[in-house]
Amino acid sequence: MIELNLGGACPRRSLVHVLPRAMVVPNVCAYKPLSGINFAVMASDGALRDNIPILANSVQDTGRPALIATFASKLPVCTGMTLFRPLRDGVEVGMVEPCLLNDGDAIMLVTADRSKLFRIGAKGELVARRVPKAMQNGQAIDRAWADLKHRMSKLVEHTGHFPLASWEVHLEFD
Repeated sequence: MIELNLGGACPRRSLVHVLPRAMVVPNVCAYKPLSGINFAVMASDGALRDNIPILANSVQDTGRPALIATFASKLPVCTGMTLFRPLRDGVEVGMVEPCLLNDGDAIMLVTADRSKLFRIGAKGELVARRVPKAMQNGQAIDRAWADLKHRMSKLVEHTGHFPLASWEVHLEFD
């Protein structure tokens, strides 16, 4: 669990906004539009457990990988990130964490068991790469969360809330 208190600003919108930018162009301005990537980033409150089949079907139908950051209901606490990655014969679903090997690099995603590492490639696609030995300790993950928190704080520092146009969808499942 990662506490993402932004002084009252919604961390969900901020994280969804800054994470893909940090994965593609690490030093890009937070206000610059991001295009040309085939990767969705979303946030959700509560457990995804019951909705995994629906989300997996959506990812399979679109062929677009999706990362869902789950938050504790009504709290600024990210309880985990789930990556849905379409494969030829289905969808791979697994817990991931952001990682940053070196300051100034693009953020990547590493699986919870440290067996796979993903980054956004030059064509805007999510690609797997070898997991470096540096990933065996938690420093790269701590560095990534610190970088993301810094980016999120800078995004809301002048207004105290998420300053960009956005929308929310509230879904209820039976």
